[in-house]
Amino acid sequence: MKSVTVSLVHGCKYQHQISNGTHSVVTDVDVKSGGNGGGLDPKELALGALGGCIAMTVIMVATRKKWDLKRLSVTVTQTEEADPADASKKRLVVSEELEVEGNLTQQELDDIKATASKCPVYKLMTESKRMESTVKHVVPVTPAPASATIDSTAVNQARGLMPTKEETARQFGRTAHAYAESAGHAHGSDLGILLKLLDPKPAMVVLDIATGAGHTAMAVAPFVHAVVATDLTPEMIGETLRLTAQKGITNLTAQVADAEDLRFADASFDAVTVRIAPHHFGNIEKAIAEVARVLRPGGVFVVEDSCAPEAHRQDRFINDLEKLRDPTHVRSYTKREWKAMLAKAGLAVARVRNYRKQHDVADWVKRSGLPEADQAKVFEAFTQAPAWARKQFSITYDGDRALTYSDDKVILRAVKR
Repeated sequence: MKSVTVSLVHGCKYQHQISNGTHSVVTDVDVKSGGNGGGLDPKELALGALGGCIAMTVIMVATRKKWDLKRLSVTVTQTEEADPADASKKRLVVSEELEVEGNLTQQELDDIKATASKCPVYKLMTESKRMESTVKHVVPVTPAPASATIDSTAVNQARGLMPTKEETARQFGRTAHAYAESAGHAHGSDLGILLKLLDPKPAMVVLDIATGAGHTAMAVAPFVHAVVATDLTPEMIGETLRLTAQKGITNLTAQVADAEDLRFADASFDAVTVRIAPHHFGNIEKAIAEVARVLRPGGVFVVEDSCAPEAHRQDRFINDLEKLRDPTHVRSYTKREWKAMLAKAGLAVARVRNYRKQHDVADWVKRSGLPEADQAKVFEAFTQAPAWARKQFSITYDGDRALTYSDDKVILRAVKR
């Protein structure tokens, strides 16, 4: 069974992301028709699918039969002509022109022409078929009320429960545009630290996992040969493609992929990066193992994430606060935990950088996409923070309302042994 999912790119009227879960393309209409002109239009995609399938099928047959086929290009064109059955109507005509190069006999040329009509997409378009349409109505679900305080029953019940990948994808699908426009994600000073630890080289091929709106991938791209950006959420990949096109970046590709199940061959990349995302991974050790697998020997992994304090009550406070604000939060790990997990995967920590980041609480809470009533409960948790938490996380207030807080981030450079 073949299946693709088509999702509207946030902020666009017609531009859609088409994904099979591993690879993705964008389709759009031109500006004159009300679109952004950000991709092939649907008819061009269909013609391209037919041409691509014809080319692949011919090459497979030529290889099997040992034809001397050195080069092949296919041009597929759609025109109209009068319908012989009714002169008042038009019918579509799709023509394929195959240009071949090689020492080929006339019989082989005839076989190439016959092969074109045997490709799977040609059959899909021309043979008898049954097509069905269904409508799945998704009714918005009001999230369960979040707790008013960090140690409330609701948060304690939630502790230890992992969000599903579907829940995580939905959450970030809803907030993809907010992350694309977030100044902290697009221009944070930590990007410079990450780049310095990465030490990019012109020949490098880099993988950026959980890319979000692609800010890290786009920062790396000018310094390397190629960047592949992946994310679990199609809407995030749509934002990455939109921003990449706006910036004119040509050596960056993006596709939907799960960080815990990377669909790449072993030893495919010179470096892997991930920034402010691992705290959402349901199985962090599996994700790190996948990073190690796709890295070449001597390859570099640069990871940045929120870092929990070593003290238990401070660790619990910040992780519960994060979970209250975002149900897809799994855990911010301590520096000690990070070093142990990387070592277990065969990644030797070479450098560690720490920095402290101040957050505007209102912006931080708003970006979560929580309903207003639940946002108010996050603010209430700040209000009820004990003195030691206020000091540790440098929480500032205007009266009883939290204005800013600060947490620790860690950036590690690890090398595959």
